[in-house]
Formats: sequence, C-alpha cells, structure tokens
Amino acid sequence: MARSASLANVTRIADPEPADLAADATYRLPGLIRARMTLDDLRLTFGAANVERAEVDGAEGESVDAIVLFGADAQRRAEVFFGEGADAQRIDTVRVRASRSRWHFDDGVRPGMTLAELARGNGAPVTFNGFDWDYGGIVTDWNGGAFAQKQDEPFRSVQLGHAEGASGYPVGEGSYRSGDARYPKQGTVGKVEGIAVTFPARSP
Repeated sequence: MARSASLANVTRIADPEPADLAADATYRLPGLIRARMTLDDLRLTFGAANVERAEVDGAEGESVDAIVLFGADAQRRAEVFFGEGADAQRIDTVRVRASRSRWHFDDGVRPGMTLAELARGNGAPVTFNGFDWDYGGIVTDWNGGAFAQKQDEPFRSVQLGHAEGASGYPVGEGSYRSGDARYPKQGTVGKVEGIAVTFPARSP
C-alpha cells in the first residue's frame, strides 16, 4: 500500500454531496469513495476540517504520503492512497487500521470482529497468514464463504491482529485456518485490525 498522495491536474467528474457524518452508511467501504475522487471531492464529502495530508506508515517500516480522513478520531480515521505514475490521479487504496472503527464493508466485516465471528459470518473457514511479521494476519482465502471476493468490485483485504501480551495464536509466515485445533484460543485472540479496498484500473 505504499502509494503517493499526488493530486495534481486531476479532472473531476462531478461535485459530490456532503455526507451525513452521523449516518452508518457514510462509513461503508468503498461506499461514497470512488477511484476518480480528488482532494476537493473528499473535502466536499467529508468536510474540509476532516481531510488532511499526512505521512503514514507503509510496508516494511517506510513512511508514505496519504490523505487522512478524520485523523483526530480513532474510530473514524481512514487513510487514502493515490496511485503512482500513470495512476497518480486516481485513488488506489483506502485503508483503515484500528482495533475498533465505524468503517466497515457492506457485508458487515469491520475492525473489532474476532476471528471466530469472522468465520461464523463467512460460513466457511478463514485462511490467514501467521501473526507477528509485516504481512502477519492477512486473510488469504475465504474458502468460498459469504465474504469471498466478488467479481467487478474493488478488492477487499482484511488483516487480523491481537492484543499486546496475548498468546495462543500461530506465528510466522505459514498459512493457517480458523478452527485449527492446535490453536484453540485463536478464535477469540485474533481480531480484525485492518480493512482496505483497492480499486481496479479504470474504476469510475
């Protein structure tokens, strides 16, 4: 997700309407956010005071430029990354990292859900990377369940984390499944701490 926040020479598609910041639907992903939105569009939608440029953590310890929504509110904070090169005028990814958040997918997946809740809602096992490394906890397969990626929609990603000092979860670069009898505590220890949507090329 190391993306720039370049916004120069962007052709806007239409003036968006200001969002109802009290409404749950405002924080649905991708929801109101579209690939061709500009910084001005984001300000019109979410309020100028709630949109700012900032450096945020990227992959492998680097810092990257982003547009941050609701930076002062941990439960509404989201990070917007623009593309690079020919895609620098398009939103590439919207990322939410929090132990709890108002942001959510339309299927109900949101930060704060436990791994057990995620598997139950999915109706199928959830496959994920082991914890405690740069790509730890990333869900890699929904195994045909309700949360599986749908065609012609922005790519959705989910990352699990755990509370500091917790134990009873798999560690490292291996692949694991919910319900693994070797880790009976992982269903309650593992929790969604990151969700993101990435727009395909030429999205509206």
